[in-house]
Amino acid sequence: MSSDELEKKRAWARAAGKIWNALVGKESERRPMAILFVLSLIGVLLVVGVSTTRYLRHRKLAQDRAARLKKNEPCVEMSCAFSAMEELAQKNAALAEIQAATVNLGEFQIGLVGMGDGRPGRSGLRLEVEIAVEFDSGNTGRWVSGGLVPARNEVLAAVGALTGLTREDLMTPKGKDMVRERIRDRLNGWLASGRVKGIHFSKFLIQ
Repeated sequence: MSSDELEKKRAWARAAGKIWNALVGKESERRPMAILFVLSLIGVLLVVGVSTTRYLRHRKLAQDRAARLKKNEPCVEMSCAFSAMEELAQKNAALAEIQAATVNLGEFQIGLVGMGDGRPGRSGLRLEVEIAVEFDSGNTGRWVSGGLVPARNEVLAAVGALTGLTREDLMTPKGKDMVRERIRDRLNGWLASGRVKGIHFSKFLIQ
């Protein structure tokens, strides 16, 4: 044993002796400080012991879970259950965000001014359409859902401005894409933030 280590042990022994003398000796004025020191030391040891025990337990659970996942064994530990619940909560949150991003604007009956079906005696057509709009985020969808009337007015203005097309034009995939494009551009210009990702028709009739 080196001289430094020996000196440290002697210093600890002297300090322990002083504390003991303060606790059981006749110098009562030092006794409260000695008791406080001992209680503080016990408290520190308890905290360190409890923290170490919890850390070792959680590390063992994590190691067991990793071993089971590697072997493709079913996970039965409490930590695995918490992980599964957390994963499910994340999936539900992502699904809720997707659902919030899609807003059903409802059904429209729009008169197409200046458009005909190619037959004499008909001055215009009426479009019956049900529209759902997919936005870039749930926040944008929630903002639009909070005020559907302005959004519906933008759709009416966009579709009502279509001219120069016949019924046959609109019923083609290209014609429907043109309607989608008009609605998307109009809504994007109206939105305070965010953008339209897609326009979906669940009903598209022309009479």
